[in-house]
Amino acid sequence: MDFARRLSLQNDGSKPILECEQLILIDEVDLHLHPSWQLSVVSNLQRKFPRCQFFVTSHSSLVLSSLGADSQLVVLRDGHRVELSDIPYGDNGDYILKRFFGLKSVRNPEVQAEIDSIAAELGREHTDLKEVERRLNALRDKGVQFEESVKMRLQLAQKKKGTL
Repeated sequence: MDFARRLSLQNDGSKPILECEQLILIDEVDLHLHPSWQLSVVSNLQRKFPRCQFFVTSHSSLVLSSLGADSQLVVLRDGHRVELSDIPYGDNGDYILKRFFGLKSVRNPEVQAEIDSIAAELGREHTDLKEVERRLNALRDKGVQFEESVKMRLQLAQKKKGTL
């Protein structure tokens, strides 16, 4: 809100503050904002200050998913501009983190490695079924929830029956 205060101080009173034309730079616009506010911060700024041009930076997938078709997005990776075919409006946060920020996974790396290892074991011809079950149960007991667990448990059951 500091820039709103500064706009009002610069305004000579000849026109409403909302009509003042300014270029405003905000680094990490999402910083210290609740996730629900991250989803609306850009649109709120554009609505409240329609004649201002905003340049913002962000590492928030929520901010990126809130950018509309009228927004211009420049993505830099390792200091180089990445060409985009579209704006990520409404995209899933995990998808954005992988696509725009280059993450291979949004999970804790150790948990992801364990899940990948279990999947690889299930893909083997001679699977150690008791070990796979023990490892899946260990993840569950730690409170780890992951989409693939249902599929893995189904594969495990099928292998136990000898149908896979």
